[in-house]
Amino acid sequence: MDSSSNALSPSLRALAQDKARQSINKTPKASRDLPIHFHLLADSLSPSTLSHLRTLESHLDTIYPTQIHIHSLNQAEFKALNPWGEAGANWCAYFRLKLGSVLPQELTKALYLDVDTLILRDIRELFAYDLGECAIGAVRSGLSGDSIKIVREHKIHAQNYFNSGVLLINLPKWRTKDLALIHTKEYAEYAEYADQDFLNLIFRDSVCFLPYHYNLQWLAQSRIHFDSSPPHTDTNGIASYPSAIDFSEFASALINPSIVHLLGGYKPWEKSNFQSNPAKPPIFAQNPYHKLWWAIARESPFARQIHLAYYKRTALITIAAYLRAYAPWAYAGLRPFVRVLKLLKSALSSPNPQRTHNAK
Repeated sequence: MDSSSNALSPSLRALAQDKARQSINKTPKASRDLPIHFHLLADSLSPSTLSHLRTLESHLDTIYPTQIHIHSLNQAEFKALNPWGEAGANWCAYFRLKLGSVLPQELTKALYLDVDTLILRDIRELFAYDLGECAIGAVRSGLSGDSIKIVREHKIHAQNYFNSGVLLINLPKWRTKDLALIHTKEYAEYAEYADQDFLNLIFRDSVCFLPYHYNLQWLAQSRIHFDSSPPHTDTNGIASYPSAIDFSEFASALINPSIVHLLGGYKPWEKSNFQSNPAKPPIFAQNPYHKLWWAIARESPFARQIHLAYYKRTALITIAAYLRAYAPWAYAGLRPFVRVLKLLKSALSSPNPQRTHNAK
């Protein structure tokens, strides 16, 4: 094991929360004295964001030895592949394929976390998990993978399909895999969920399945069911999918989660309309961890930007949803102007070399 533990996620502030403090006694003693290094993978960071990250680093360091390292990567390397992004298509998800090269070669273990994870217990507890001879540790996908291409073609069993949002990585074994194969025709076709399908294929014989509480993928009760029935849609157009996790394990993780994965449309910093029929009143729903996420966000150096972005997006989504339902003619009339504004915004926010931070 390395002399320092490594995690990759913007959910840094969670380490300072009471639940993390309470779980410290459950962490193996050998891991308690290790400093924590966060490695952020980004395509560009503004000077303001960099300043806030340094402020955050200083604050966390007063609680526990902490360093934040920034690695600048380029999305253009992956633009031939399917984009991914619930808040807008991009190729940042593929950056995790570069972990073997961007992390120092002397490191032997790392913990990858998606940006939409909420850490509720001491992260070192998971970092100390023994992977044995496995290259990665991952949690099975919460939803049945029967409809995924690699499962339909029997390249992987549905019950062995994992979610790539939380990965405990044995770096020497990770580096033995040729992850550049994702650019080949043989593998590029399996990219329904960005590189998640590819990782399932490459590591199918070298994955250790972690308990579900390390990656609780929560969906509303109306969107998940625990019987054997196939996916179905209710009268509001809300789809429900069979769970790949049995009810007892799901319930146990829900009561005492270590990491909550805020996937789908239930992100606290977003507002999503789950109504599939635009002629009907909108349906808005919140993740049960919504308030806890905001309690943490309000303590971060990014609180002001997060609030402003949230209120702006909430207003736009809410107005659009009600216009579509009650004044479709007005919604249709506004759409051309919205498209022009988006094009203008895109032009004004195009990458500027002076804003890009290059990792040292």
